[in-house]
Amino acid sequence: MNPEEYAYKNPSCMSLLSFKDMFAEVVEQHVLSLPEEERFQFESCTQRYGKISDMVCIDEVSISDMLGSPFYQPRAAVIDYIDFKPVFYYTGAGIYQWSDTLDKECLSYWISYPDLPPGWEIN
Repeated sequence: MNPEEYAYKNPSCMSLLSFKDMFAEVVEQHVLSLPEEERFQFESCTQRYGKISDMVCIDEVSISDMLGSPFYQPRAAVIDYIDFKPVFYYTGAGIYQWSDTLDKECLSYWISYPDLPPGWEIN
């Protein structure tokens, strides 16, 4: 479901939409700066599915959920800030997240989409 549809059905997420384009820009710049071996791992996925801005979604897995995972927490890196809040990248998993709160829905982008990211374990 695209972010606009999700926010329409879940009005508490409506504020995330105003940050979608900024989030996509941060992600796009970071993807271009990934080490060659990591970028190569995801290259076929990014070429198949087009523009990053079209693939950003609202995810119910919160930043707190990810940081609480023993697999993802050590891979978390703050790559930038939007509205004074961190944009997270999970190294080796190709997952990006940003939210105005840590414990609710977030903007998310998976380089591997529609495949699950490497090591995916959160239900």
